[in-house]
Amino acid sequence: MRELQNVIERMMNYVHSNELTVDLMPADIIQRRRTSDFTDEFESPKDIEHQLLTKMLGMKLFKKETAIRMKVSRTML
Repeated sequence: MRELQNVIERMMNYVHSNELTVDLMPADIIQRRRTSDFTDEFESPKDIEHQLLTKMLGMKLFKKETAIRMKVSRTML
């Protein structure tokens, strides 16, 4: 919250109108946003499902309990 307030204050120091625009944002903030948007590696739904199943099986639950927690039928599991 404090960082947002500081950025807005910095932008207001440079504005010559009644409107704040993206071009007034400090370059370091814009750069940080761009790199964070694309650094996350995407996983396929199958990979996520595999991770979830592995985690659930690692909990040593009965199949019925695992199926209930995953909101699927026992036969589907």
